Amino acid sequence: MTLSISSKPVAWLLSTILVICLVGCKKDVALLDDGGQVVGKGVFEITASFPSPGHLVLDGKEYTGDWRATKVYESSMAKSRRLRSARAYRNYMIGNDAAQLKHGHASLIADDGSKIQCDYYYRHQSGTGSCDVDGRQLKLTVEQNG
Repeated sequence: MTLSISSKPVAWLLSTILVICLVGCKKDVALLDDGGQVVGKGVFEITASFPSPGHLVLDGKEYTGDWRATKVYESSMAKSRRLRSARAYRNYMIGNDAAQLKHGHASLIADDGSKIQCDYYYRHQSGTGSCDVDGRQLKLTVEQNG
């Protein structure tokens, strides 16, 4: 027996998710100094393939490395999802709630040896955080652009 993707909504959904994950996404990033002035802009491209490679072009310099994201447990949000429904709570607990806070970390290096270490928190794929760029602390903003 063969399954037609169009006859099985779950199979169609899983294949759609797989395609989206393999394509990856790009995020606009900006690095700001203590005064809020932009000192660098770039695009951070990530893919869902393990071990989560990342590629950042920042002011013409290319950095590559790895990124990872973990879900952050918030008791107030867990409680609100538990009160909404068992399904909403289960989705929250496994990390499939779009409004769930996540923590991201990127460790990138350029050909000339310069390094960027970034930590950021986000919901809905955008957020803020900080980066250590060769020992200099900068504020990071991240926005998904497609």
